[in-house]
Amino acid sequence: MRKSVGIALGALVVGAVAWSGLWFYGKGAIAKEVEAQAALIRAQGGEAEYETVKVSGFPFGYTGRIMAPKFAATQPVIDLPDLGKVENHYTWSAPWIEAKASVTAPDTIEFVMPDRQSASMVTMVDGEEAQSYPIELRSKNWRGFTTRVGDGLSVESTADSFSMIAENMEMSDEEQIDIDLMLTGVFVAVDLEDTDADEPIIEFKYTADTQTMQMEGRKAEAPAPMTLEFRAKDLVGNGSLDSETVRGGGSLDDLEVSLTRPLPLDFQMKRVEMLSIMPRGAGGAPQEFGYKLDVRDVVLPPLAWMIADPQGVIPRDIKQVSVDVTGDAVFAVAPSDRAGMMQRLAETGQVPIDLRGVTLNALKIDALGALAEAKGTGAVKDGKPVGRVDIALTGIPALLEALVKAGRVPPQQAVIGQLMLENFAKKEEGSDTLNFGLEAKDEMIFVNGNPIGTAPNIPQ
Repeated sequence: MRKSVGIALGALVVGAVAWSGLWFYGKGAIAKEVEAQAALIRAQGGEAEYETVKVSGFPFGYTGRIMAPKFAATQPVIDLPDLGKVENHYTWSAPWIEAKASVTAPDTIEFVMPDRQSASMVTMVDGEEAQSYPIELRSKNWRGFTTRVGDGLSVESTADSFSMIAENMEMSDEEQIDIDLMLTGVFVAVDLEDTDADEPIIEFKYTADTQTMQMEGRKAEAPAPMTLEFRAKDLVGNGSLDSETVRGGGSLDDLEVSLTRPLPLDFQMKRVEMLSIMPRGAGGAPQEFGYKLDVRDVVLPPLAWMIADPQGVIPRDIKQVSVDVTGDAVFAVAPSDRAGMMQRLAETGQVPIDLRGVTLNALKIDALGALAEAKGTGAVKDGKPVGRVDIALTGIPALLEALVKAGRVPPQQAVIGQLMLENFAKKEEGSDTLNFGLEAKDEMIFVNGNPIGTAPNIPQ
């Protein structure tokens, strides 16, 4: 009996020692992970500092505080011909960040952020401070999670609300601007495949339930401040950065914009969706690019319609405006290198992009009672365009009639324009849809098989 009790007590002591060892190992792992992430920021050209990492919570978990964390980064210098060498310096600081983890999973850390933090952006021109933007960050229940998986790092962050407030920012013409930006229901996720790589592969995603922005601009001689309000719902964004390509896109719903000066204007959009694909660097081989914009159900302010159509004869629906283009080109300068782009443009007078092929996946304009749709493919051969685009126009006669009644188009020009369209178009039986096959070949431009002129030269 005594031997059994002794064995049990011995096992308990050994277990307690092992658990304590595991706890202290995890404590060291947390401090090591905090320093590793700070080193990652420094490796990318930034600055990361903190006073101490205090860890407690023995024996079942870890609760620590990173005291007085500070972060700083500098945007690469941009040489602007009319301004000089411009660079932006960013800083962020907080009184503390709280970190939590469990003994059994020390590689996953939960960060709790304080309700208020400080940030700033300072614009330097030729080494001298030009503008300074102090920013206050406010949040509610802002939490972040980092998890180490091999050489990779996964980061997630959530917040009930997040605000960025900048007051009394000095702008040009002795104008001061206040900005108040708020997001609610925020979620952000970032995955890094290899944090030690020179060009790590990164994927990110963010969502927000609502976004509101209020901006007020004041001038001494102005009778009243200018205010701009921006509101939107269901924001979604995502993107990736690999060794070759940068992709980014997003969407939002129920966009509302209000402006008070110089004229009171309000407009809405039911939905906005965007996508951009660009190469990460320059190279001698063709690289992929792409752009997509889709805007739905636009409501313009009544004042704009009163100016454009005082008689109210033009249909006021703007149901959809969208374009989707992809292609490949040789980029002599990386698209992100604004200074290099501008320098090459100034030296040669041409954009340093050699277009090889382009595909118009979709073009749609459904507005003012008319509909225009197009799609096609093309390329550049020996400096001349080669390819085909198919275009369909519906409701053009009614639109031209409305423009004539509104006084925007002279009657004679409307008649000539409609006759020219119908002369080249293939008309669908039983409808007013006009179809055009626009083709570039043999250094000529054809519409529905009819030559109309010489193909233009495309700079290469």
